[in-house]
Amino acid sequence: MESNPDDGKFSKRHFTILKLIPSTIIVVSMLIVNSDGFAPSDFDAVFKSAGLDTLSYAPPSSALPASGWPTLGSMINNNTRLVTFLDTGAVFSEVPYLIDGRRIFVSGRDAL
Repeated sequence: MESNPDDGKFSKRHFTILKLIPSTIIVVSMLIVNSDGFAPSDFDAVFKSAGLDTLSYAPPSSALPASGWPTLGSMINNNTRLVTFLDTGAVFSEVPYLIDGRRIFVSGRDAL
């Protein structure tokens, strides 16, 4: 049997709790370890079914310097209070809110 990102390990019921967090007090960061090699579209389908695609921050480009990140206040005000990093398989042109976890920027310089 082929697994999928909605087979219980990764499903919309796990994300429902995020929608209950008051938008005025918190921004959540999440790292998804994609050891099964799911395509970004697989995660996108789960995010959309849980309504988290609209809560997710999507950077304006795949290369974002530290100075380009929004403030926590602006993320809360824009109701984009979920920041999701995907450790492998992120494709900005397909699902821009799944940020490539290997391209984290520190002090305006690319990290490894």
